[in-house]
Formats: sequence, C-alpha cells, structure tokens
Amino acid sequence: MESNPWSNNEALKNIDVHKIMLLQELFKQSNGKKTNEMLPFLMAASKQANSKGLKFTKDEMQLIISVLQKDMTPAEQEKTSKILSILGL
Repeated sequence: MESNPWSNNEALKNIDVHKIMLLQELFKQSNGKKTNEMLPFLMAASKQANSKGLKFTKDEMQLIISVLQKDMTPAEQEKTSKILSILGL
C-alpha cells in the first residue's frame, strides 16, 4: 500500500497498523470531496471501520487529526474544524 508522510509520523506508532491502513485508504477516497460531501463520507467510513472491528478511541482520533492538520492549508484546517465540530470531536 502506498505510504503517506503523515502515516509515518512517530506520534502514530502506537496505533494499530490496521487502523493506519484504513485511514490511508479513506484518505485516498476522500481526496477532492467538498465539505458537504464529507459528513456522509465519514459516516460511511465509520460503518466500514466498525464492520472490520476497528474502533478508534477519542485520544487516537485527536492524535490523528493533529498530525493531519500539520500539513493542511489554513482553508483545509478550517474545513476540517467545521466537520469535526459537526461530529463532536
């Protein structure tokens, strides 16, 4: 599987490799989606993760988000913050 710089971040080393692989796939699938498309996409992704027995803790989610946001533009960070607010994260 193609590796992304964010997925090699040392801060993520304690997160299960299967979770990282799922995130890499979701990252690819979400590329180019508009803000209004992201919520349904994330809901479907959550169901997909649950069907694979993968559940992310709140701490894992916050860590992953902080790692991802480091490489985002200010506009992408704002978009992400809006989505996270809707999701309650």
